[in-house]
Amino acid sequence: MGGRLWIAAAITLVGCYFVVGAYDASLREVNALGTAWALVAMLTFAAYFLIAERVVRRYTPWTLLFWGLFFASAAWAVYRVPTRLPWELAATQWPLIVGIVFVATLIPYVLTLGAVSLLPAARVGLTSTFEPVVGAVAGFVFLGEVLQPPQLVGGALVLLGIALVQTVRLRAGGA
Repeated sequence: MGGRLWIAAAITLVGCYFVVGAYDASLREVNALGTAWALVAMLTFAAYFLIAERVVRRYTPWTLLFWGLFFASAAWAVYRVPTRLPWELAATQWPLIVGIVFVATLIPYVLTLGAVSLLPAARVGLTSTFEPVVGAVAGFVFLGEVLQPPQLVGGALVLLGIALVQTVRLRAGGA
């Protein structure tokens, strides 16, 4: 991988750090375990892109989606036995549950797998760092959250990193 790709990755990582408010020491103190899990999620997500880039050559995104969700569901069923879930609460929340299933799970995963089948994983992965920016803007627009200046700078850094990775010559199957 070239130098510009690493620079773009660093810029988007720093941008995401600021967008999510990690610069606020009080948030890190309150949620140190959450920060640790976020780092694990970041590494897992990067591995997901790298593995998907190779596997989409053999299987369709729909096949990968099916098996990925099947094994994830099986793992969650072991971790949290379905008979112990608060089904009485779920019954009143079906519209939200259906929205989460389609809008936050199926559609993004199919689009991501489709993108990785067409574009290099590095480009897709770095472009996906725009998601926290969209989340912050959605919180501002729909929930009335206040965006602090460092978060705005972080959003600009994410956009800069994404723009930079678009200028790097990559090929599918490896950078």
